[in-house]
Amino acid sequence: MSFSNSAKDSIYLSIHQTLTGIRGLIMPFIGVLLYQIPWIGWRVIALNALMLASFVDCSLNR
Repeated sequence: MSFSNSAKDSIYLSIHQTLTGIRGLIMPFIGVLLYQIPWIGWRVIALNALMLASFVDCSLNR
């Protein structure tokens, strides 16, 4: 699968890396803010527990 021709590969990769870095800088703060909202905080814990259970199940049933 290709999103660009060979001449533009480096441009697409640099855009991807930049956006990933920006996300890495901003999202931890947004996550902390969301976690402090009472009606969202417990849901985050529950969803993380479900994701962990799914990961363990997939790992054991490989």
